[in-house]
Amino acid sequence: MKLGLEPRAAQVAVATSITESKLRNLTYGDRDSLGLFQQRPSQGWGTQAEILDPVQSSTAFYNRLTSIDGWQAQAVEVAAQEVQRSGVPTAYADHVSAGQVLTASLDGGAPEKVTCRLDPAKTSTTPAAVVSKIANQTGLQANAGTSDVTFRARSTDRAWAVAAWAVTHADAEGITSVTVGDREWKRHRGRDGAKWIGASRSAGSATSVRITLAGR
Repeated sequence: MKLGLEPRAAQVAVATSITESKLRNLTYGDRDSLGLFQQRPSQGWGTQAEILDPVQSSTAFYNRLTSIDGWQAQAVEVAAQEVQRSGVPTAYADHVSAGQVLTASLDGGAPEKVTCRLDPAKTSTTPAAVVSKIANQTGLQANAGTSDVTFRARSTDRAWAVAAWAVTHADAEGITSVTVGDREWKRHRGRDGAKWIGASRSAGSATSVRITLAGR
């Protein structure tokens, strides 16, 4: 979203990250491999700190991907291997479909598809910190309140993209609920954590998003 690349680039990146780390920012790996993509400092991917920064590691991945002539016409797994040069090149094909579904959700094209079952949050980051991370990772500007973050989008796709970002970051940031218009996801370990329901308090129009943080 922030780099202005087409969705196919994200499909390649997500399929690669699922294969390499199961979308976890790992501090270990084979030899000196690290992070979401298991990039190696010894192979010119950056310092350890840079690789463990999801924004920088993703940007490095996209820079290498888009430097490949004709990558847009390649199969996702082929493009992934062109970037990664993995010793197990066939592994990427196993996660192409999952990468496509997750990319569509995070791009806002599949409303209500991103959910997560989580235990109650004990602490949270500040609304200002969440606003900063949204700007850094998506290029979009949200607004910090005293206990929540709000975002007014230009389209429903953008609103659901921010909502999906919030749900996927709920554990790390201590987010307890995400509301888009009159639909709401609430942090919950049970079934309610795996679905969107009618909002107890509407965020406003279908392009309005409210992110609520724990203990605020």
